[in-house]
Amino acid sequence: MKFLNKFLKKENRFFIYAMIVVIALVAVVTRLSIYYMGMALEKNNEILLNEISQEGANLVSEKISSDIEKLREAASIIGKEEDIFSQKNIEDIEMLAQDEQYNKVLLIDMEGNMRNSDGEQGKQVTIIARVKRNNIVISDVTTTDTGENILTISVPVTQKQKLIGALTGVYQAEDFSQIMTTTLFAEEGAHYILKNTGEAVVLPEEEVYPFGFQYENSFEGNSAFYSISELSKLPREMKQGKTGIIRFVNGENNVNYLSYRPLEWNDWYLISVIPAGKYSMKNVTDIAIKFALLIDVIIILLVAIIIASHKKDKKVVGGTDTITSLENKQEVQKFYENINKSKNKSGYIFAMIGIDDFDVLNHTFGYEKGSQILKEVADIISTSLEKEEIAARLKEDYFGLLLKEKNKSEATRRIQEIITNLSQIKIREGEAIYNDTISYSAAINLLSEKENFDTVVFPCDLTG
Repeated sequence: MKFLNKFLKKENRFFIYAMIVVIALVAVVTRLSIYYMGMALEKNNEILLNEISQEGANLVSEKISSDIEKLREAASIIGKEEDIFSQKNIEDIEMLAQDEQYNKVLLIDMEGNMRNSDGEQGKQVTIIARVKRNNIVISDVTTTDTGENILTISVPVTQKQKLIGALTGVYQAEDFSQIMTTTLFAEEGAHYILKNTGEAVVLPEEEVYPFGFQYENSFEGNSAFYSISELSKLPREMKQGKTGIIRFVNGENNVNYLSYRPLEWNDWYLISVIPAGKYSMKNVTDIAIKFALLIDVIIILLVAIIIASHKKDKKVVGGTDTITSLENKQEVQKFYENINKSKNKSGYIFAMIGIDDFDVLNHTFGYEKGSQILKEVADIISTSLEKEEIAARLKEDYFGLLLKEKNKSEATRRIQEIITNLSQIKIREGEAIYNDTISYSAAINLLSEKENFDTVVFPCDLTG
């Protein structure tokens, strides 16, 4: 309470009012910052999501395009053999599976007979039927009896421009999930690959959104997806082959952003989502408020320092000579009494420097010029002081110095050096420089020889 009363004194009110005004300004700026940061956040999230989605789409497309090209190259070689299931072709698909790290490679004739890179035989009527119908690259996702999600890419095998079968590369769908995860910002969010009808092709390893996408369920069979009202336009947009971003709110009232874009082949879409969390408006607000509070604390501390400094400055002005800005006699006397109490006076020497015939200078050139000379003398003396030394203007043209020297000869050398520097001072009137030289006198007393300040100062005989 005592500290508060001191702080609220009348002399401090200007600083307190200034502090209140600045804190109010910080509050206004913080509010505006939150508003504009929110607008910038919306734009930034869209830009960021577009970049993430585009990068993910590029990676998946690059992977599939590369594999399609390799399958096509292999299909062109296989088509040169009279028998599609020749020993050479079987060896070629085994090598293809090994080199390109497929789970397996299937070779299928027009009747649906199948040989694979594992040496197995069987039927694959569905794939060859689709190839017959379209004669283009096809892809599909199936779930095995063991629950694995298998992704297949098939290309036609032709012989003399006649369709004779299909070559199919088989992957685990999770392979693509790992590829897409590398594009996520700080590993936040998720990528999905869906058919344009809503069936999942690739799901993320850790699904953090309640979309309910499944490998065998389209949008129509997905009740979880339609529970998020903002996403209701997605099925229509995807069927029309459109690209876009949807802003939606999850159950915790956090804003999320979903991007959808078609991939370069077939009916697949890449769905990318940025979560709330780091990108939410709530987080921006929290950060802005914390920053504003930090600024307020800094302002309060600065005001306290300014008040303390202001008091200190007022105290110094009270013990300062108004013309030279050196200490006055009272301050140098306090300094002397302090070293006297510390029994350290034997480490100091008192010196005096006087300006000879200063009254004559004043009468000849005027008091303003005399004050200018005093200031120049004071500046040179002040710059000559070392740590824990003090100088003061004792009388009109006398200056006293307490030098931290035990040796009188060293103190004498320093005083002579100061006087040499003072001899450089010239009397100037505009551009004119007078040849009249200013002379100085000096005296030194060892403090160990004197008892009090007056006996130190007044016995000093100033001799040039």
